[in-house]
Amino acid sequence: ALKDEIASVKKGEGMASSRFQAIDLARVIGILLVMLGHSTLTSVDAKETLPYYLIITYLGYGGVLPLFFMLSGYFAAYKIDDDRVSVFSYYANRVKALVIPFLFWNALVLAIVFAVKAVASPMLRGHGFFFDVQPTFVSAIDALLGIGRLPIVYQLWFVRDLIIVSFVALPFCRVMPKSPVWPFLFMLVPIDQVQWLGCFLLGYYAMRLPSFNYNIKNVGVALVLWACLGVALFFQLVSLYQPMFMIVNALAMLGFSFLLSSLRISKAATSLLAPAVFFLYCIHEPTETLVARIWAGLHLPYYGSLFCWFVIPWGIVLPIAMVAFKMMSRYTPRLLTVMTGGR
Repeated sequence: ALKDEIASVKKGEGMASSRFQAIDLARVIGILLVMLGHSTLTSVDAKETLPYYLIITYLGYGGVLPLFFMLSGYFAAYKIDDDRVSVFSYYANRVKALVIPFLFWNALVLAIVFAVKAVASPMLRGHGFFFDVQPTFVSAIDALLGIGRLPIVYQLWFVRDLIIVSFVALPFCRVMPKSPVWPFLFMLVPIDQVQWLGCFLLGYYAMRLPSFNYNIKNVGVALVLWACLGVALFFQLVSLYQPMFMIVNALAMLGFSFLLSSLRISKAATSLLAPAVFFLYCIHEPTETLVARIWAGLHLPYYGSLFCWFVIPWGIVLPIAMVAFKMMSRYTPRLLTVMTGGR
């Protein structure tokens, strides 16, 4: 089944091609939501932002990281289930795709932070998350690797945990009996990395399913029910185990992507942004922090407003990051490969 799937994708035929196009769109929507979720919003009345938080953060943003773990498991299934891929080859690929970019970005930002603390203007200095690192070996290593704290590039906790999960997944999937029950059992364990392993395995087992076709009517009904559930949970009318709701959000985001993937604008956005998703994920938060600090330091209007919330990630950081990605793709492709693991 895996060989047929790969062959059909290479030919660009059938549901496999549509499925991967929708998955790429889901990755694009996911990174845009992550960028928005990490943007600054400090001085807006909660009542004014209620619809935004309900739709964007509570319903949408909450499913992004589970979806990313699921998609990682989905694509890892190719290598995990291929007997021609040795254990050494699998782990070497994980080191290239995850470990090296993780260390690169954290080391780069750590060096910039130390330089800013030493010589930069007060506008750029501070005492927040980036600047709590001390110029000692232990403090630097903890920030570099995310030991006992989040990594210095804090959104890279996802990459740190994905390294752990993907390293554990190979022996587990090759040794333990195949059963779709495993993901749900792991989600019952109140340890983050174990629950992320459950998400990863959910994607892994989804890859083993036969090809399927999304019926627009059925997906539409499911999305309406998902929205109603989200509203009921938001107003505490019902309760649901949080990891399960995160999975529901992730599947809803994937459903939206299948519905939208055939639109011309969706295809254009996917073609432009999908190759840069990992790069955007790594670079967006430090850049957003820098832009927000400059915005506040210059006393520009609308700081902390809804306008600022949307403009910083999508109107400023996204164009800057995409220009950087395109320039590096053209002039320094090897460096870009190191920074992104070739993802």
